[in-house]
Amino acid sequence: MAYTPTDRVKKLTPSLILEISAQASTDPEIINLSAGQPDFPTPDPIKQAGIDAINSNFTRYTAGGGIPELRQAVAEKVSRETCIARKAENVVITSGAKHSLANAILAIINPGDRVLLPSPYWVAYPEQIWLAGGEVITLPTEQENGFRITPAQLEAALATDPKLIMLNSPSNPTGAIYEKKHLDLLVPILKESGILIIADEIYGKLIYEGHTFTSLGSYEELKDQVLIVNGVSKTYSMTGWRLGWGVGPKELVQKMAIIQSQMTSSPCSISQKAALAAIQRPEAEFAPMLNAFQARRNRALEIVDQMPEVTCHPPEGAFYLFLDVTAYLPERNPADDKPMRSMELARYLVKEHKVAIVPGMAFGSDDHIRVSFATAMEDVEEGLKRVQKGLAEYKRR
Repeated sequence: MAYTPTDRVKKLTPSLILEISAQASTDPEIINLSAGQPDFPTPDPIKQAGIDAINSNFTRYTAGGGIPELRQAVAEKVSRETCIARKAENVVITSGAKHSLANAILAIINPGDRVLLPSPYWVAYPEQIWLAGGEVITLPTEQENGFRITPAQLEAALATDPKLIMLNSPSNPTGAIYEKKHLDLLVPILKESGILIIADEIYGKLIYEGHTFTSLGSYEELKDQVLIVNGVSKTYSMTGWRLGWGVGPKELVQKMAIIQSQMTSSPCSISQKAALAAIQRPEAEFAPMLNAFQARRNRALEIVDQMPEVTCHPPEGAFYLFLDVTAYLPERNPADDKPMRSMELARYLVKEHKVAIVPGMAFGSDDHIRVSFATAMEDVEEGLKRVQKGLAEYKRR
């Protein structure tokens, strides 16, 4: 019998970010501004912890939900940062934060359940929801409002009887943060609704001057509704180690661990030991990386400010610029339910101007492109100059 795709995978598409990054890696002349990972090496003490794990033969399966000492360390870290006590029983260790998101959605969503998803959103969110059989209810946000949902918008969306809302702060792709003043307006509504919340806080330590980060997990009234998702990829420059976690209600994390035990068994034993070393390091050790991102961000914004008819909400966190390039794109076709204007622009830029960016359509906004400044300053400068030149020539075609 010939293979026939299942209904659950028919809507899925390969990650555009991985596709573009792979294309960029084949040509050394291409400047890659698509990558969502720090260009800094994993710090030596963390690498040494991984080496020590190998040398001590810590290379076997571990408990499905992670080694006890790492779960305890994560619980202590989150308790300290949110001022609300968590225990190891509230923690599940996963093969990356992305894995935590997938496990949580599978544990929460039944076919037909609705999920509220602010847009622009990270590329994997809708795909993971569809894979679980869920229905995505997008909440479009505007650059003029800092790419944040409003209380009125949230209240209206809750009328659709959703089971889950996903909030990413700081945001990929916009860099927007829900600071305390914003969360204070949303939390009473979330509490009254009883809706479950996945708080993706993977960029929570990459915060820029003049801004502050508040975890949704720091609100006592939401303690039984919130799953905090985080990991070591961004803060500690450990993307390839594939190690993350979910922290939330005991019953939910236990179900996530069961799913994981049947999908991947345990997370990588070596990565768990390295992650334990990472979160036990003083945060001051990682200040140089954040300072470098701050400088790149500021320089990138200076260059973008010189681009005619391009606008950008200055990112408050993460390491992306989300550029509104509407003026350079062809007019929308109202009959086209799957616009690809930004994708066509991305293909043009990488082919004709040797610069890789991510089309906004991947994030639910075809008027934008995403540029990463998680690369060397000279690449940020030259890459953005190529984008500027490419936009001008693309418009004249």
